[in-house]
Amino acid sequence: MKENNVANIEIKLLDLDAMVKLIKGAFSLELWYNLVELSDALLFKVNQRLRGMTVTDSEELITPPQRPLVYYYGYSLLMKGSALKNLGKYHEAKHCIENYSDLSWFEDLNDEGLEVVDYFRYVSYPNRLEIELTLGNFNVMSEFITFLRENPDEILYGVIAILKAANKHHINVDQELSIFAEQINELTHRRIDVNEVFDTLVCAYYAEQTQYCLNKQSYQEAIHYCFLLASLSLKYEKIKAFRKAVIWIEQLRSFTTSSQIDTYISILKGEWQNEEVSINGDPVHVSH
Repeated sequence: MKENNVANIEIKLLDLDAMVKLIKGAFSLELWYNLVELSDALLFKVNQRLRGMTVTDSEELITPPQRPLVYYYGYSLLMKGSALKNLGKYHEAKHCIENYSDLSWFEDLNDEGLEVVDYFRYVSYPNRLEIELTLGNFNVMSEFITFLRENPDEILYGVIAILKAANKHHINVDQELSIFAEQINELTHRRIDVNEVFDTLVCAYYAEQTQYCLNKQSYQEAIHYCFLLASLSLKYEKIKAFRKAVIWIEQLRSFTTSSQIDTYISILKGEWQNEEVSINGDPVHVSH
């Protein structure tokens, strides 16, 4: 079912940078249909400017964009592709990726604009590989792993993509996950420079790990990741993620111990902090 329009905001009155902020909010809330709509609206605004169309009277006071126009063009396609991927429309997502993979056709690109073109070319590569994995083309797995090793800033995104593909096609990726275990543990448990997009990614990681462990019938690991998902999503008001965690916990109740139930109650009360838990005997420090 489609979401309602985002707060019924009058999109035509927003400048390009305000549109970007709205798009980031829709991504954080996982409002994928809204994200498609907003991305299309941003692309429409950019195309108006590219065609040299004059703004309406109501738009005359709009502040000038803070970035080159090519950024907003690429960003609209990037975020629309992300939304389509999450809606399961993989071939449409691939089309978006192809469209922002080469934006060198933009005219009058200065140094900043050329950097933007290089950035979207860079992100299009792993995004294309992710779609291939999601479609079941695991021949690109080694290529994807190599990219993540060479680009550690992309590891969290990449591991989520690997888990999603594994969950969709019911394959075992323990070996691939072990390569990045240390980095992922550090990333997911740090609470420095937190932003909404990062929190959304960490919630997505915990959710995919829970499902992956369920698929393997590793129920204690599933409970562990489910607790992490419940705690983080509750603290940062990620309602959809929290609902998902609660449903899983109820499904796993027959596998929980009394102490785990006590932990679950502590999470619901917002009292689960700085605790050490374990998976297969290995301690994992949880901080908030």
